[in-house]
Amino acid sequence: MADRSKNAPTWYETEIYTAGLLRAVLSERTVASLSAKDIWYLFQLTWITANKGGGTKDHWKKHLKIPALKHLFHTNGVAADTLDATIATMALPSKVAMR
Repeated sequence: MADRSKNAPTWYETEIYTAGLLRAVLSERTVASLSAKDIWYLFQLTWITANKGGGTKDHWKKHLKIPALKHLFHTNGVAADTLDATIATMALPSKVAMR
């Protein structure tokens, strides 16, 4: 898994990572199995939060990516200090965890 803490990605790279995450999630969940609430959480995976000074610290942990992945894969994980550490506690499918 890539270390997300080094060399902040460009906006384009962030968009590419997001597209890869969506592809990985949808390779594990069929479209027909998604409820309206599932689709809402799927949308949340596409939200890139930033302000004029850059990304918003730890927003992924409390409000976006981790809660969405927990819902979509019916898993509990512990919010750790880093995104990679948090994902490691969630037992996600490998394609998803690598994104």
